[in-house]
Amino acid sequence: MDCARRNALMVAGWQVYGFMHGVINTDNVSIMGLTIDYGPFAFMDVYDSAHICNHSDDTGRYSFKLQPTMIIFALRALLSALAPVIGAENSTGAAAAAAWHKDIAEEDLSAWTKDGLSIQQEMESYIMTEFLNEYNKLMRKRLGLRTEREDDFKEIIEPFLGILEQRELDYSAAFRALSRFTPQLLQSAYSLQFEMFLQSLDATSQCAKPDESTEAPAELWRRWLQKFADRIEEEADEWKEHDVDWLKAREKYMLSANPRFVLRQWVLEEVIKKVEADVVSGRRVLAKVLQMASRPFDSWGAEDQEIGEEISDEEVQEERRLCGLGDQAMLGFQCSCSS
Repeated sequence: MDCARRNALMVAGWQVYGFMHGVINTDNVSIMGLTIDYGPFAFMDVYDSAHICNHSDDTGRYSFKLQPTMIIFALRALLSALAPVIGAENSTGAAAAAAWHKDIAEEDLSAWTKDGLSIQQEMESYIMTEFLNEYNKLMRKRLGLRTEREDDFKEIIEPFLGILEQRELDYSAAFRALSRFTPQLLQSAYSLQFEMFLQSLDATSQCAKPDESTEAPAELWRRWLQKFADRIEEEADEWKEHDVDWLKAREKYMLSANPRFVLRQWVLEEVIKKVEADVVSGRRVLAKVLQMASRPFDSWGAEDQEIGEEISDEEVQEERRLCGLGDQAMLGFQCSCSS
């Protein structure tokens, strides 16, 4: 079950941070719960729960929303392969030795296999429990919530993702922008600041579209943000125990869980082209991107400085550019296994 737990925690992290593996064949899944062999991988940009990052995946087998299912499939295959060994060890009460199956009667092997497979339902239930617990825990952290409520997924997490998908907003950038939200923005005295905050959310996508529902975008956000604000206020005492300026501490907490820099497809394509064109200068670009990818939560590119405000430092300018959404043509860019 340890292998099942490790992989459940791994794929929960994928789903929370928008990582798409692209080719989750059974031989690309580690018993250690490590992310390996992710050739056509991508990080989610415009949120689309059904996005397919591998253009060779015609059926959407490895689409973003099906990744947990494919991990279960891989673990089911592993269980099937190990079932005779598990059954044998259950029967003998000892670890299987080398050549354990030699001279074993076919009926015994069949019985051991059946015994080993008998834990499949328990295993799959365990995977989903571990996955959901980790997913909700990490999502709460991204949302700056310290306490646990059973209805958080239904009332806070799922509706937020629904708005991102409906408005075609950038997954990572929207979470980062949400870090700046405080409950007081919903008060009438802060209507201008609230409007500016909503603009910062819509600015997280190059293709944020006019809302097609009967509800205006501002009201759509206000309804969800009111629930979010109530949830934040519930935790005020929890925060105040540690910091007087609890809203600022909470913002810092969210920023530490939501990356400023994301290794987007446009960045990777640009680095590849620059290295191919000039190894020496390309190596410097690669080193910078590696540095930023190693510390994604840092405020790269003078993040707190107003957009449009002049930045004289060329390196800081480049950092800000690398933290951007990139060209619209690269949104949802797909690679293949041979890319």
